[in-house]
Amino acid sequence: MAHAHPHSLVPRALKLTALAALTMLGACGGGGGGGSSGAGASATSMSGTVAVGAPMVNATVTLKDANGVTRTASVGSDGAYSGLDVSGLTGPFRVQACGLVEGTQACYYSVVTQAGRANVTPLTNATVSLALGQDAAALFDSDAPAPSSNSLETQKQKLLTALQPVISTVVGSSSVDFATTAFTADRTGMDKLLDAVRISTGSSGGSAPFVQIEGRLDGGNVYIDPGSAPAGTLGGDTSKLSVNMSGISTVFSALSHAINAADISTCTGLMTANLFDDAFSLNIDHGTAFTKSTVPTGLCTLADNQGFLGGVFADPVIKDCDFSGSDKLCTVTFNLVKGDSVMSGAELAVVQRQGGSTWRLLGQDSAYEIHVNATISRRVRVDRLDIDPVYTRAISLDIGTSYVSGVPVIGSARVYQHDLAGTGWEATPLAQLNAGDSNCIAAQTERLTIAGSSCGSTWYQLDGNSNDTAAADVLVDNFFKRGRQVKIVLYADTNYTTVLDTVYKRIDGVPLKFADLPSFPWFELDSATKGNLVSYDGASASFSTTFALNRKVGAKDLSFYLAGNQSAMPSSQEIMPSASGPTTTVLNLSSHRPSAASDLKIVSVYGRTPEQMGVESSFISCNGATNCPY
Repeated sequence: MAHAHPHSLVPRALKLTALAALTMLGACGGGGGGGSSGAGASATSMSGTVAVGAPMVNATVTLKDANGVTRTASVGSDGAYSGLDVSGLTGPFRVQACGLVEGTQACYYSVVTQAGRANVTPLTNATVSLALGQDAAALFDSDAPAPSSNSLETQKQKLLTALQPVISTVVGSSSVDFATTAFTADRTGMDKLLDAVRISTGSSGGSAPFVQIEGRLDGGNVYIDPGSAPAGTLGGDTSKLSVNMSGISTVFSALSHAINAADISTCTGLMTANLFDDAFSLNIDHGTAFTKSTVPTGLCTLADNQGFLGGVFADPVIKDCDFSGSDKLCTVTFNLVKGDSVMSGAELAVVQRQGGSTWRLLGQDSAYEIHVNATISRRVRVDRLDIDPVYTRAISLDIGTSYVSGVPVIGSARVYQHDLAGTGWEATPLAQLNAGDSNCIAAQTERLTIAGSSCGSTWYQLDGNSNDTAAADVLVDNFFKRGRQVKIVLYADTNYTTVLDTVYKRIDGVPLKFADLPSFPWFELDSATKGNLVSYDGASASFSTTFALNRKVGAKDLSFYLAGNQSAMPSSQEIMPSASGPTTTVLNLSSHRPSAASDLKIVSVYGRTPEQMGVESSFISCNGATNCPY
C-alpha cells in the first residue's frame, strides 16, 4: 500500500485520540439468564445466548427453517434472547445473529436440528463454516441449505479435540455442545471459554475454509480445515486458565455506571479510586497524560465534550492477556453507546496484582505506544472500466517514539514472526524499523519508519515492487498456522545494538491470500456516485456519496482527495453505516474542491472487519488517463 493515507487503515480503536481514550471505559459483559437448554424448552420456541467474548451490541437474531421461512427476535444487552416463536416451522434451523462486535457490524451463525436452544458464538460460526465448506454467511446470503447433522458433528468434534486442554479447566465438563449448552455471558463456564480463546475463520486461497484458535490466556495456536485433523496445540496451563475473569466485568460495569451520569461532577464522584491501579497511565496522542488522580475528571469531561455523557459502554471483549509474570494483565476493547449514536471503542489494560484478586484499570498495557494491524486495499478506476482493480496487502507496524535532546527514546526495532513449531521465533526479522535511517535522518517523526520506506511510513508491504504474491501468501499462512503474535525487540539506538525492551503484540487481523482478494466484499459506491465523481468540477461545495450495505466490513471513515494531496489531510468524515440498507454521506468540500472535472479525484471508504483487519476501497477518476499518479 505504497499510497496508503496516514490515518486510513489504522482502526480508530488504535489511534488513542481524545475521543478514543474516552471510549476506553467499558460496559459489563455479564449478567442475565442464558435461556433454557434444548431439553427443557418449549417445542415451539427458541432461546439462547449471543456472545463473542461479550454480548453483541444492538443484536438481532434471525431464524430460517428448512423451507426458507424466517422469524426474528431482539437480543438483550446481556446477550440473551427467548420466546422466538417457531411454531409451524420445520427443522433444521439456520440462525443468524447480527450486531456490533468490537465496533464493527458483524454477523455470526449457528445451526440446530430442533426447537429449544440455539446459541450463536464464534464457536458455532466456526462449526458451521467447516461443515458447510464455505463462509457460514452462505446460509443466508445464498440460501445454502443447512449442513448435515453428521457433518456438523464431525467438525464440532474437531473443535472439541483442539479445545480440550482449555475446556477441561474452564468449563469443567467435556459434555459441551456449542449451540445447545445453556450459558450466561458472565465470564464463567462456556462464556469464559470465549474469553480464553480467539476463534477466527477465513479461506485459504480460493474458497477452502479454515478455523484458527489462539489461546488468549495461556498461549498456543491451532489450525483446522474441513478435511484434516487439527494442527498445533493450545497451552492448557491450569494456573493461567483458572484466573477469575469476572472482576473485569465488574470494573467496566462500575465505569459505565459513572459515565451514565447526567453531569461531570456526578460522573467523577462515581469513579472511585479503587477502580484504578496506582500505576495507572494513559497518554493521548503525545498530549494529555492521565494518572490515577486525574483520570476520573479527565474522562468525565471528555465524555461530556463529545456528547456521550449519559451513555453506556458495551461489548467489552478481551483482546489479549499476559499471565506470564506475577501480575495478570489483559487488554480489553469496547464501544460507547448513547441512543442511536455508537462510537467504536479503544483498548485499555486491566491488571490483577500479585497475591490479589481484584482487577483494576491500568491504562496503557505498556510504557510504549505500539499497534500492529493488517490491512488490504483495492483501487478502482471509475473513468476507465477497461482497467482492472489494483489490490495490495500490508501490515502496519506502528511503533511510537519521543525525543530527548534530539535523540529518539526508541531508536530502532526488529519484528519477528513465530517459527515453524509455533513456540519460538524466526532468526531473521520480518521487518526492521528505524527513527533515523537515510530517508529521514534529520526528521523527528513520532513513528519509527520501515527500513527503506519513505520517512514516517509504518507500512510493511506484502505485495511490493516484485509483486511476489506467492511469498506474501506464505507469510499470511504462517500467521494463521503459527500464531498471530509477533515479537518486537526495541533498541535504544538507531543501529540495532542496545536492547531497550522486548514487547509481544498480537496482530489485529491477517491479510487474505491474494487469490481471495477479488471476491472479498469490498465497499461499493453506487453507479450515480461513480458518475458524479467523474463529472464533479468543484462548482458545488458538497459531494454526496452512497455505498451499499456491507455486513462483512464496518465502514468508519469516508475521505475525498485531490491531485497532490494524497499525503496531506483530506476532506474526511467519520461515518456510522446503516445496518439495513445503503449509506449516504455528504462531504463539505468548501475548501477542498477540484478546479475542473479533469482533475485527479479520489473517494476512499475505510473500515475494518470483525477480525479487525483494515479495509480501504478507493475510487479514482483520472481524466481517462492510462496511469494515474496514485
